[in-house]
Amino acid sequence: MPGSNRGAALALWIIAAVALLMVLQGYYAYTHHQREQAMVVGTSAVILLLGGTALYLLLASRQLRAANQALGQAQSYAQHVVESISNGVISVDRQGRLISINGVACDLLGVSAAQAGGRYYYELVAQGDCRLEPTIERGERLLEKEMSCVSLSGKKVEVSVSASQLRDGEGEALGAVIVLRDLRELRDLEDQLQRSERLASMGRMVAGVAHELRNPLSSIRGFARFFQRKYRGSTEDGEYAELLVREVDRLNRVITDLLSFAQPALPQRAPVDLAEVVEHALLLCQPEIQEKAIALHRDLEAGLPRVPVDRDMLVQVLVNLIRNGVEAMDKGGELALGMRRIGEQVELSVADTGSGIGDQDRMRVFDPFFTTKQGGTGLGLAIVHSIVQGHRGQIRLESRPGAGTTFRVELPLEA
Repeated sequence: MPGSNRGAALALWIIAAVALLMVLQGYYAYTHHQREQAMVVGTSAVILLLGGTALYLLLASRQLRAANQALGQAQSYAQHVVESISNGVISVDRQGRLISINGVACDLLGVSAAQAGGRYYYELVAQGDCRLEPTIERGERLLEKEMSCVSLSGKKVEVSVSASQLRDGEGEALGAVIVLRDLRELRDLEDQLQRSERLASMGRMVAGVAHELRNPLSSIRGFARFFQRKYRGSTEDGEYAELLVREVDRLNRVITDLLSFAQPALPQRAPVDLAEVVEHALLLCQPEIQEKAIALHRDLEAGLPRVPVDRDMLVQVLVNLIRNGVEAMDKGGELALGMRRIGEQVELSVADTGSGIGDQDRMRVFDPFFTTKQGGTGLGLAIVHSIVQGHRGQIRLESRPGAGTTFRVELPLEA
């Protein structure tokens, strides 16, 4: 662009020089009494000068439009860069009034760009400890400080804040740039790590206890079977012996669940048709579904690729989720099973119209030994969670009291 400006200026100087020569020639003709020739030369010089000026202005206006267009593109590119950053970015002037705010910052502070426009930064974080007056007013640099921000709507967000003063090319303070990094995902990962450590420790303890219990239970069951055969003809004594056998068998099932949770087997993966797995799990749960007269709905996307999973483990997951849904409903409820592809994952969903789960219970449903069912062991969903994690998948819960429950299992398409 500077080269074009120099070219236009040089052309104008050449035209001006030619016009000056013509003016001198006209003056010479006028002094030698050649008035007609002098007028022609003078008029030509004026026309040439005006035309050159017009040409220069045209070139200059085109260059100005090109410069404005380039500036607009640069500004648009910079805006796209700021909007694409995964952190919240806010810029303010020296008085703390917002100059710009990206979408991530709007989401964190619970405001729209229109609501934030023209406000002072202090207004957006009227409470909490991230008002940042030292940086905005005195230029004190702040780097990755964890703070709790409270927005105008009362939304509390844990963030890591970095801030520095914004200066121009001559070092004059223009304002400040503030970067907010959402710590919620990091906190979730920390919670998951702590939960995994707790479960690992509990699993080791449970495995040891389960093995110790199995030996005496085998002896108890043997004696119970002996008395069951001995008192087969006695109604009362025989019933007691049969009850003892059933209770020992129930304890053995609990111990088996404990060992499944404490020492989960590695999945033996093979490409599987998930629709066939869903139908097989439904077949196993058909008696419970029919007994409660529950309406069954399927929404299984067709044409999905075969997914590398352990078929038996996945059947166990679905049976657990289906039975949980059935037990949560009275007669006449509805159970919906879904299957769809989302990017490079397949989502299986089991939804019921039961009583739903409260906020406090929802945080604990995958914890071992937590149950709201009478006679439940609290290990079913813990084992489901362990199996899904073993497949590098995720399981999510959506529920509200009185509005039913939906479990969503996401499995990768590649092992």
